[in-house]
Amino acid sequence: MKPTLSLFLLACLTAPLTSQGSFTAVNFAGDVFEVDPSTAAETFIGPSGWTDLNCMAKGLDGCFYSMSGGTVIRIDRNTGIGINVVSTSLTDVRGAAIDDLGVFFAVQDGGPGLPDQLYSIDLTSGTTTYIGSINYVLVEALDDVGGVLYGWDCSAGLITIDKINGGGTGIGASGGTCNNVRGLGGGFAPGSLYGANMDMSTVNTGTGALTFIGGPLSDLRGLEFCIFTLDIIGSCPGLADVVICCASANNVVAVVLSPFLGPWTVTGGACAGLILGIGPPVNVTMLNTDDCGKARLQVYIPPGACGMYVQAVDAATCGLSNIVGPL
Repeated sequence: MKPTLSLFLLACLTAPLTSQGSFTAVNFAGDVFEVDPSTAAETFIGPSGWTDLNCMAKGLDGCFYSMSGGTVIRIDRNTGIGINVVSTSLTDVRGAAIDDLGVFFAVQDGGPGLPDQLYSIDLTSGTTTYIGSINYVLVEALDDVGGVLYGWDCSAGLITIDKINGGGTGIGASGGTCNNVRGLGGGFAPGSLYGANMDMSTVNTGTGALTFIGGPLSDLRGLEFCIFTLDIIGSCPGLADVVICCASANNVVAVVLSPFLGPWTVTGGACAGLILGIGPPVNVTMLNTDDCGKARLQVYIPPGACGMYVQAVDAATCGLSNIVGPL
């Protein structure tokens, strides 16, 4: 059976990981950064061209979104440039998240002393749908991890938010303030959660406790995790779909096939000296990535390729994906 589009998109969230990846983050001034999840080391990528960025959300399509006022923008992870996606009726969004079903959730500030509000946003039309009151007044971050919508309230700390009625439920003592968390993002380990603002911490989803990683940071307001991954959906022999996620946008990825595990060292070209985790290639297929760094191609895997291994190389960065196989 041919894989459905939802399987293509879900592959960007579920492909096996071989390295820790990194966070892409925005600050209120509109700058975009890369942040190391182990050390909190912050690298400036570039200005987005927008201001008042208070959130970030990663779509099933691999795209990274933020909001300036009520305008949804897409962030280019290579350059930091923000591209206008759609305008909405919201005016002061403090957190955003996209869940495994592709629903875009946003926290609208309720006003001084008033509960914040949960909305959903249609990224095609900009239509907003009111879900309900969160019942907390200082919600400054939002993320969906494992199907659970988490928020961070600057007084109560970590909360969960009901996707049906918007109601918030406290998890535990905050252990911090808005200086610790104004952005939430899931990490490379399943179920892990990170928080950042002037520093970065891991967040215990059971208690809300923070474990300090590092800082200082540049007033981060939203962050999302990304790792270069390869997935192959299908069977051998037969039709299969090669799915690339979190590669360099608008660039080229080499998908390398070998009957052996490595190591094997690239001897020529821009990535000379790169050590692959598979052996000498018997086939290399070049894929072009889109604006969000993803690519997919349906191929027929012949019987002779069964039992072989596949790895992808990002031609722009010489980064390596996970290994898939044996097919």
